[in-house]
Amino acid sequence: MTLLTIGSGHRNFSDFLNPKSRERIAAYGTLVDRSFILAFTRPGFEKQTLAENVIAFPTNSSSRWLAPFQAWRMGKAILGLASKGEEIVISAQDPFESGLVAWLLRRRSGARLQLQVHTDFFSPYFRRERWENRVRFRIAKFLLPRADCIRVVSQRIKRSLESQLKIEASKIVTLPIWSVPLDAVPQGAADGAFSILVVARLEKEKQIDHALLAFHKFIKRGGAGKMAIVGDGSERRLLENLARTLKIHNQVVFHGWRDNLSHYYAEADVFLVTSQYEGWGVAAADAVYAGIPVVMTDVGLAGELVRDGGNGIIVPVGDTDAIARALSSIAADPDRFKPRPIRRQESFDEYLARYREALYRCRRD
Repeated sequence: MTLLTIGSGHRNFSDFLNPKSRERIAAYGTLVDRSFILAFTRPGFEKQTLAENVIAFPTNSSSRWLAPFQAWRMGKAILGLASKGEEIVISAQDPFESGLVAWLLRRRSGARLQLQVHTDFFSPYFRRERWENRVRFRIAKFLLPRADCIRVVSQRIKRSLESQLKIEASKIVTLPIWSVPLDAVPQGAADGAFSILVVARLEKEKQIDHALLAFHKFIKRGGAGKMAIVGDGSERRLLENLARTLKIHNQVVFHGWRDNLSHYYAEADVFLVTSQYEGWGVAAADAVYAGIPVVMTDVGLAGELVRDGGNGIIVPVGDTDAIARALSSIAADPDRFKPRPIRRQESFDEYLARYREALYRCRRD
């Protein structure tokens, strides 16, 4: 089998330079005869040979609007390398721009089509966020019923596909995003302060302003503690200004991007997620695996890996009062919300076997 994977994001392409990422992607390549990766990127990247049978190609597009067209041309050239009668699967990492390119290539080549869904595009917040997302929603509704198989990252998304698009359960495999296990044992902050951890891209949909507003309300309710925000993005300056306006800047530290997060998880008393929508939530899952209680909005893995009143508290999206109350509850009675670390359900080899199942479900009978 030849696998052509199409995705977006120059940050993901940069990951190919990371030895651990290269090793993981090379492992995926062992599932097929040949694996080609086609990534929508900005200019400045070079082709990467990740294993003998795994090659990644960047589009090096000067505009994000040009990337799908360039991916289409490059995809045609890559598929032209396949032998006559060779089994080909095209996998798109989203059912939007990448999915559209994959579907067009599938129509041309007769390959099988796998669509992956990593974000909860059924959330009304997704469509309200920007006009492009309303277009993406329509593209996804068109493409998903036409896929040969679908990989989703959460039961939440699977249920939506079944109920709203009437897609047969047999076509869908639920496989959360794999993350490298953290070497983090919760010990609390060195100074003994109640420590709240946020790990996220500092973008609008993550609603980190709600984390700051909720923390401010937590302090006003008599709480004491500090907040660490690990991540970066276009909203960082606005968020730093908001922290100063709320007069909590001495208790909130913006750490930017960090490769090793173990130290931050080890000091955390609670992990906070304030997103409008999520497909899964790798950072929150890492907190659960480490035994850190999670306060989160009702998105992604909420209700699946995070259990309300068990290893965390789930609150409505946008309700900063509820977040503040949840933080107060955990600060007041930490033993009640001190879950034991949860063993990952599978090793990477087991995960790889499930990844293979998701891929080979696309094969013709």
